[in-house]
Amino acid sequence: GGFFLLLAYWGARLWDHFPAFMDTVEYVFPEKWFNVESFRQGRIPLWNPYVACGTPHVAALQPAAFYPFFWLWNLTGLTHWFFIMALLHEAWAAVGFYLWLKGLKVSPLPATLCAMGFAGSALTAFYWGFPTHLASIAWVPWIFWAAHRLGEKPSVDRWALLSVFWAFQILAGYPFFTFYAFLFACFTFRWKWRAGFRPQILHAGAFLAALGLTACQWLPFADFLGYLHRQGWGGQVYSLRWVNFLTLLQPDILGVPGTTGYKGDYPSYIFNDLYLGLVPLGLLLASFFPPKSRDAFWKGSALAWLLWLAGVHFFPLRVLSDRLLDKLEPAKASFLFLFCAMTAVAVGLEERIQFTSKKNKVWSGPPRFLRSPRGWAWALGALWVLDLFLVPARVIQTVPDPYQDPQVRQAAAKAARWAGEGRVVSLRDPSRYYSAAVTDFAGSIRETAADLTPNTNVVWGIPSARGYLTIYTDGFQDLDRYLQRGYPYDGRILDAAGVGLLVLDRALPAFKYRLSQPEGNSVFVRNAGALSRAWVVEKVREFPDRPSVFEALLDPRAFLEDEVYTEKSPDGRSVCLAPAGRGLDGESPGLLRKFQAFTRGLWGRPATVREDRPSPCEARFEVTASKAGFLVFDESFAPGWNAWVDGSPKPVFRADGLFMAVPLASAGAHQVSFRYEPVSFRLGLFLSLLFAVGGAAVLALRPKGTAVL
Repeated sequence: GGFFLLLAYWGARLWDHFPAFMDTVEYVFPEKWFNVESFRQGRIPLWNPYVACGTPHVAALQPAAFYPFFWLWNLTGLTHWFFIMALLHEAWAAVGFYLWLKGLKVSPLPATLCAMGFAGSALTAFYWGFPTHLASIAWVPWIFWAAHRLGEKPSVDRWALLSVFWAFQILAGYPFFTFYAFLFACFTFRWKWRAGFRPQILHAGAFLAALGLTACQWLPFADFLGYLHRQGWGGQVYSLRWVNFLTLLQPDILGVPGTTGYKGDYPSYIFNDLYLGLVPLGLLLASFFPPKSRDAFWKGSALAWLLWLAGVHFFPLRVLSDRLLDKLEPAKASFLFLFCAMTAVAVGLEERIQFTSKKNKVWSGPPRFLRSPRGWAWALGALWVLDLFLVPARVIQTVPDPYQDPQVRQAAAKAARWAGEGRVVSLRDPSRYYSAAVTDFAGSIRETAADLTPNTNVVWGIPSARGYLTIYTDGFQDLDRYLQRGYPYDGRILDAAGVGLLVLDRALPAFKYRLSQPEGNSVFVRNAGALSRAWVVEKVREFPDRPSVFEALLDPRAFLEDEVYTEKSPDGRSVCLAPAGRGLDGESPGLLRKFQAFTRGLWGRPATVREDRPSPCEARFEVTASKAGFLVFDESFAPGWNAWVDGSPKPVFRADGLFMAVPLASAGAHQVSFRYEPVSFRLGLFLSLLFAVGGAAVLALRPKGTAVL
């Protein structure tokens, strides 16, 4: 009960507050906010137009749009319940771990202590600002508990329960956790439980059924892997350097994460704090030298995962790191070290209880889980619980909710006015995440939100040409590299991206950026050369590859208003998306509109474009062109987009290195429609519904005598 009271206390502290993590403010919260707003408007959040000139959303790593327990946000609102949901998952992890240990025949007291140790470790406390991560690991003990029960007595109900737990873990949204959990589960089935061929088939079938149930989420992600770019991919930013192992001794021994004095890894510190308590750590180390042990599997597994986390920096694993290990991100297996270590401690304590009971012939009173007298045992138990209760205060700093701050709201409203229909770009010193005063977390995070640092702009519905800590459509890396190269941004790349406002720490000297105004600690700079969201061009220049396109865009004299830059693929063909296999009814302009467009063409009037954006996944344009050419749409080029001109499907070309363009075969009036309809999602949704209906029918209609498999 005390553990749940602790969570209730932190729930009260986090009400109207944030944990002081920049990733939470800039990335995690805005991502979930977009989920909530989309569902409130009756839409599936397939495409996010507010990040990186538009990027797939459901297909990204962590949105978890279909995770049922996150749907509570749609009813309650996101701001307050964002962290309450994380705390509820921590409680859920504690209950699951307790049941898991009870399934291993561990006594209630050590099972309770170790369940609280697993759910209340420094690692899970860091995950309060990352509900997707915490939800993913919260299901791990439930999966192993259900798998153990299925192994003891196979039945349809237990098989279905295991499959549902796997499905929840997948839907929670972080595929690396699912990968490592499944990898270790397979190893456990084979080497710990000595599962034969038939039980292995049952467990594999449960996981495959879970994949079928969750195809609507992972199938688009698998499709996105083919054309994504990830910021920070490559290098060892997600590896666990040896210095991070010092956190085994003290959760804050490396300093305050995010500050210049922090001695551990950044930004991956959220995966790296391995502190599980000094008493559990001492018991784990002592269990390697017992007088008698019947089970060395869990402590051996904890040691193996620890070596995996460290081994990437040592020969021979270091040789493979650039090609394999960094892609697998070893540090994200930290949760399995915690899982195995706390299981080993519980099993070791149970062994001590049984040893003491047999030695004394009589069992009475509280368990003496050490060789020490009973008083020492209770003293160490009290220190264990006290240490556990103090961990959050040592690793979590809370700050007022920046999105409710009047100063932030005022800055966002002004930015929306200055950007108009265009996008915003916010750039800051990449070496400064917090204010100069180490303890001024509130000021730093308020400043971040006020400057619309990506992806905080999502909360205010302001589209941005940038994004942070996410995955983008391939090609964005060129735009991002350009933005990071420094002033004065004289090329036409920002113009093509429709950037109407730059939020910087100083004014720009170039002529078209001269209109600027200070706003808090930043300067709002208008871009007079920004193009509209769509425009008509009459000429096309084809380049051999995308880098050549961006080189051409660096030229301030590039006349994008009259020509579009396209590119070739390595096989020599133009980079474009094939036209859809169907037409659209009612999309052809009427005779009067055609006649008006024809007369405008005779008089040489400029082309006009009128936009209608009913949803992020659809854009409609009424175009009047004086000549044949292309309509350029400045949303990111990505598979899944289709285009129709006057109801007829047309190919979509990659324009200016990142955007989309569709050919207009003639002068006159045209109705152009773009729709984002990824086949992977439609197929995944069909499979999910098929498996859900089929599974429910099997469970409901099976004969009573077929419970045992």
